[in-house]
Amino acid sequence: PTESDSKLSLGDKNQVAKNQNASDPYNQDKRVEHNSSLTMINENVTQKDSSPLRVDQKVVLMVSFMGISAGFLSFEVLPFVVVNGRKNYHLRGRVWTNSTFNHIYAVDDVVTSMIDFENLLPSAYKLKVNEKNQQKEARFYIDWTTRQAIYWEKKIEKDGASHEKKLQWEIESESQDIFSSLFYLRF
Repeated sequence: PTESDSKLSLGDKNQVAKNQNASDPYNQDKRVEHNSSLTMINENVTQKDSSPLRVDQKVVLMVSFMGISAGFLSFEVLPFVVVNGRKNYHLRGRVWTNSTFNHIYAVDDVVTSMIDFENLLPSAYKLKVNEKNQQKEARFYIDWTTRQAIYWEKKIEKDGASHEKKLQWEIESESQDIFSSLFYLRF
């Protein structure tokens, strides 16, 4: 979104968000199931009364650098998704520079995390970095039945050099990814 997006009505913003989600290749990942019933679940499901997370919550903060507006930081709770057969919270964070600061150092980074609705443990995580000097995509999946974490990363430097990394390891119980831990603190 640009600065002019702040003038959109709530309905317009929801449509923009739906369009962004529809074009996100992560939404087409085979491990994350999306179907039309999720919308119905989202509208009719009763959340835990004690849960501080509500679908469609969004907080947008202005980021400044040396007293000058540089961009924005947003945190939001998207409609539920199903990961490995289990209902998950779908969380997204984004940091982006405004049109003025783009000339100095452009940033448009997005992170998403899926947290199991019942046990509040992360199931999947994605980071997409789009900055002036680098582009990077990272994905992280956790199989809690085997306590295995699978991580994949691809980074492209400004000079065009490409680096890819794949890792797998045993994960400690009750672990959180860096982004889900911010939301976990709300519980």
